[in-house]
Amino acid sequence: QLRSRNFILCYLGADSYGFVHRTFLEYFCACEFVERFGKRGLEGGLTLEELKTEVFGKHLQDESWHEVLRLISGMIDTSFAGEIIEYLMALDGKAQKFINLFLAAKCLSDVRNRNAIATASALLLDRLKTLTNRYDLFVEEAISTIATIWQDDPNTLPWLKNLVQSDVNEFSRAKALEELVKGWKNDSEILPILKQLALSDGDNTGEVNRIAIKLLVKGWKNDPNTLLWLKELAQSNSDRFIRHQAMQQLVKAWKDEPDILPWLKNRAQSDVDPCIRQLAVNELADAFKDSPDMPNFLANCAINECLDAIKHKYFWPMNPRQAALAAITKQYPEHPQTLPLLRNRVENDPDDKVREFAMQELAKIGKDEPGMFEFFCHRALNDPFERQDEEEDNLRQLALEIIIKQYPDHPQTIPLLRDRAENDPDDRLRQFANKKLAELEV
Repeated sequence: QLRSRNFILCYLGADSYGFVHRTFLEYFCACEFVERFGKRGLEGGLTLEELKTEVFGKHLQDESWHEVLRLISGMIDTSFAGEIIEYLMALDGKAQKFINLFLAAKCLSDVRNRNAIATASALLLDRLKTLTNRYDLFVEEAISTIATIWQDDPNTLPWLKNLVQSDVNEFSRAKALEELVKGWKNDSEILPILKQLALSDGDNTGEVNRIAIKLLVKGWKNDPNTLLWLKELAQSNSDRFIRHQAMQQLVKAWKDEPDILPWLKNRAQSDVDPCIRQLAVNELADAFKDSPDMPNFLANCAINECLDAIKHKYFWPMNPRQAALAAITKQYPEHPQTLPLLRNRVENDPDDKVREFAMQELAKIGKDEPGMFEFFCHRALNDPFERQDEEEDNLRQLALEIIIKQYPDHPQTIPLLRDRAENDPDDRLRQFANKKLAELEV
């Protein structure tokens, strides 16, 4: 019956059976300890001290036992449960990640009459709040524990609001914000708090901004004002990080809205901030790669993106033209226009970083294409652009590096290196060619 029809037990062999669902094992295990505790003073019984030390203390570090310990706390008399909670609080849990306090809170949540041990509950709450002043991994668990187990305490909501708006630890604030939305979403102050923190926070990591925007979208997506507000945030806020977060959430939550794709294209082409244009290009390539006109749109961005992005290159990993090229080579490496576009950028782009990137991508996906060796040879001999940074290697050297790596056995590789070692006008490139020539000839 229990094995074949109810699926409570499974046959382990010989005369042994195991529980299919751990819940039954935990329940019966807890019942056994409670029954033995009820026989305290008798043979086989457990005293309260033994229950504390031999059951709770012994299994404190083993989280697989925590559900059993919680069940025991809920089954025994509340006064005894209170003494066990006090015993757990008295332990030094610093070296064990304060597991004693978190287990005590779990046990408290299963106590039948918490009002009867109000003193122990208040003391435990104070101990957990003290943990929220720390700068480590225990902070978030402490906040989550307080918000969950003391949700009905009238002081919990004001405490979380104060934590969100004034605590110096941004990770504490972000976690408190999550718990506010989780447990008190319908409170009239929550949405204004979210909007305020989404717009301006003041921490250095942007974690609170990011969480606020994410939670706002998650909790109020169906509010017609949310989409409009988020578009405005993504388009006009002075903080680049906030704009990017808003843009990401727009694409994630409203990708299928008919006006999102045109809106994002507009950001990619017309936003005053080149970094936002780059980020918009990235979002387009990832979220709308199957749009029929996307390859042509990205190619246009790669060619016609305005040049003011160049001056930002040292403060941002790539400019929008380079981002468009990266998106094209990632999403459409087999497209018939990809290789011609890369060659065009190698030959014509005014930014040496974009030309370098295009040449590297060309070497990756076009190595075996007809005429590619000759193309790199030509680049090794001729680069009409002046280097924008005298400390940077020029593109002739990059072309040589590609030839040495991709075509080491080509009959023209050694002669080309010799020519550059003797005739290149750049002394650094001559030194490079001599070094590589020596390596290959050895």
